[in-house]
Amino acid sequence: MRFWGYQTNVGAIYPQLDYLMTGLPEKEALGLNALEAQTCGTPVLAPDAPPFTETVLEGASGFLYRDPRQDGGRHFKQVLDAIIGGRARPDPRVAAREHLAQFSYPALVERARKMIGALSDLK
Repeated sequence: MRFWGYQTNVGAIYPQLDYLMTGLPEKEALGLNALEAQTCGTPVLAPDAPPFTETVLEGASGFLYRDPRQDGGRHFKQVLDAIIGGRARPDPRVAAREHLAQFSYPALVERARKMIGALSDLK
């Protein structure tokens, strides 16, 4: 299933999904959809490349796989086979709580405060 554009209630959609599969890494600046999914308890399947190497915690909030353009999808198939074969589905809200906290609103506010403080020190 695909979701295009803005969704008014991601909290109602993501928990209905087994996994969120992201797009290509070069098409994502941060991967907000990956962060939203994890925050709602939905693990992510993503290429093992930035920005997903920053936002997805391997094994705890989802699974990273080698870009299929590099290996013809062999590693992606291995990841899917492991999931189908019974690999535990992580709950990012539990297994990656600390990791996800760095992307929270309070963390953003704290980074903004530090930035503003650094700018005022330049006077």
